[in-house]
Amino acid sequence: MNSGEWNPTDELYELVSGYCDHQLTNQQAARLTQLLRRDANARAFLVEYVQLHGQLAWEGTALHSAAAGADDRGQAGPPAKSSTTRRHKEVSPMSPPVRSAFRRPSGIQVALSLISLAAVLLVGFVFQNGAGEPGIVSTNKQDENGMVATTEPAQGGSATGHQDPFATVGPLKLNPPQQNQPASGNFGVAGPDESEEGASNATQVASNVEVPERDDDIISRIDEYLRKELDDNHALPSPVADDQEWVRRAFLTFTGRIPTLAESREFLSHSESQRRSKLIESLTMDERTAENLSVNWLNLLIGRSNPRQVNENALYSFLKQQFQSNQPWINTVGQLVAAEGRSDQNGATNFLLAHLNDQATPATAVTARLFLGEQVHCTQCHNHPFAKELTQDQFWSLNAFFKQAERKPVVLAEGQIAAVSEWELVDREQGGMTFYETRRGQQIAVLPEFAGVRLPKDDNVRRRAELAVLLEKDPEHRVARSMVNRMWQHFFGYGFTMPVDDMGPHNPVSHPELLDFLTKAFVESGYDLRRLMYWIASTDAWQRSSTRVAGTEDIPENGELPLFSRVYPRHLDPEEVYDSIRVAIRSVSGQPLESSVGTEHRREWVKQFVESYGTDENDERLGFDGNIPQALMMMNGQDLEVAIPAAVRTLLRSYEGRTPSPSETLERVSVAALSRRPSENEVRVFRSRFRSLNQTMAAEDALQTALEDMFWAYLNSTEFSAIH
Repeated sequence: MNSGEWNPTDELYELVSGYCDHQLTNQQAARLTQLLRRDANARAFLVEYVQLHGQLAWEGTALHSAAAGADDRGQAGPPAKSSTTRRHKEVSPMSPPVRSAFRRPSGIQVALSLISLAAVLLVGFVFQNGAGEPGIVSTNKQDENGMVATTEPAQGGSATGHQDPFATVGPLKLNPPQQNQPASGNFGVAGPDESEEGASNATQVASNVEVPERDDDIISRIDEYLRKELDDNHALPSPVADDQEWVRRAFLTFTGRIPTLAESREFLSHSESQRRSKLIESLTMDERTAENLSVNWLNLLIGRSNPRQVNENALYSFLKQQFQSNQPWINTVGQLVAAEGRSDQNGATNFLLAHLNDQATPATAVTARLFLGEQVHCTQCHNHPFAKELTQDQFWSLNAFFKQAERKPVVLAEGQIAAVSEWELVDREQGGMTFYETRRGQQIAVLPEFAGVRLPKDDNVRRRAELAVLLEKDPEHRVARSMVNRMWQHFFGYGFTMPVDDMGPHNPVSHPELLDFLTKAFVESGYDLRRLMYWIASTDAWQRSSTRVAGTEDIPENGELPLFSRVYPRHLDPEEVYDSIRVAIRSVSGQPLESSVGTEHRREWVKQFVESYGTDENDERLGFDGNIPQALMMMNGQDLEVAIPAAVRTLLRSYEGRTPSPSETLERVSVAALSRRPSENEVRVFRSRFRSLNQTMAAEDALQTALEDMFWAYLNSTEFSAIH
């Protein structure tokens, strides 16, 4: 606790626990109110307990696992007003990270915040419990005819809401519409009673943004937004990165691997001022960029371990075709959501085939997280503890779109079932109502609903196809906003929100005006990913070094929202390590470089770092932190022990009968591995090593051994293992 030696009493524990579980009587509620009013420590305990409960409530059900990873599921704090000043993340010993305003609050401010939050919680509690006796269920829900469906209390119903509701509830009763009946709401959209922080306001801001037609003007506008934020925070931008640092970053970001020796030399030999913009334009259209995007999204859509054994090759082929032909992103998302057919014939089907287990609850959560940028997994069992725009009702209204979807094994003509990885995704004709159970045990019936549009109870409607249409018509453009945020993170190391897939009024945005502008520009471009990448990579900010200017507090790894005064370094992903080591070795030896994507050796190597949890969300953990010695050892040490000497030997033989100077050969190894010339200190160390070896062996052997040693040192360096 934050309250020194104070410890809560058993009574307070029981009352607060009962409050979080909606199990207090009116008498207990009055007693809890009394304790909170007279004891500040009790109020602080209530706030911290509620925060912890909000994080763990989902984990305590049969439909979730605690292994999902704190970084991906950290709950955000109460809505913070939009501001141009920076925000820091305050961490309580009992609570997940909570983002607050730029200035760290004083003790008085913290106390006032706790009292205010406790008061809000108490008001909510009295409102909930004043309407009737606890345990009596009376919930109304409008049906497709504008009527209100009322369900009676469930007797012995399933805690997860997956039991057949008609077995315990009986037929639905229709009542006349009630006044002030709250609408079911848009999934992830603030209701009409929201303050200026509501999502409806965000939509209005985005719609008022004017987007220039020319790419150069769009890039200039982005630079203006970033420069204003730096000025408001009295921060200095980092200097422009030198060409050697920048070209390596460009190839790693776009293609997922370092540049070859020839590619580095070609870029570094040019002196024209437009060489960076020309390389960016070339890389946006490069097939290797499409491959890299496809691999990244393959990992996001089904995971590296492919726990549900879907056809990942077919899904990869679909993604590559989409990215290579620059299909509008909204169309790609629509095909992934609405796909049907065989997994080997329509690669897009494999996304949902991987997530239709547990009544498609994973499909609901993953669709919202990847395409809408909303973490809604906890709202399956209860309303979001901090984001009032995310409710249990909205989760199941989105889930209802997947009610028809069914995963069936492929049956061959002879009546035999196809290979285990071959499935068929079909839609059953019937739709009907979707039922879920609240934490009070009441059964609720909902129809598919998204962005304020509720589908009728019509068995002839393909709900997933309708969802694809609604995603495109969404007035908030959440698919575009989410992709802009994710692509910005891809280039800079951080997005506009932390985490990148938890967007909404509850989570502060580092640059709200810029996010609105880019979202609208992306929509008006026709969801053109190439143009989006070109805009981001062409900004002044992305030309800068990763080195922070002294005195500029722009350290998002400490929990601050980023200012983007620089490009933040990050460790390479395992796929990037694998391909970069291959590029370095083949560049030194002058061997041709073909794609490794889809090869069994790469796939098996990457899977060594992946642990699948087998949860209802098909979660997995990547146990790789950019440790190059670990990567080299696991890549197959014996192969590398042969490959590196062979590469150096081939290098020395390529000088057509003349003996190269030690400095000449070291430069080739350095540029191949790090895309830069060796430093003076590295040259000095190399020459010293060569002279020492030359005392006991022939000069040619000494040069061979010294180059191998330097090659290993470069590959094992932190410089090699990071994008910076």
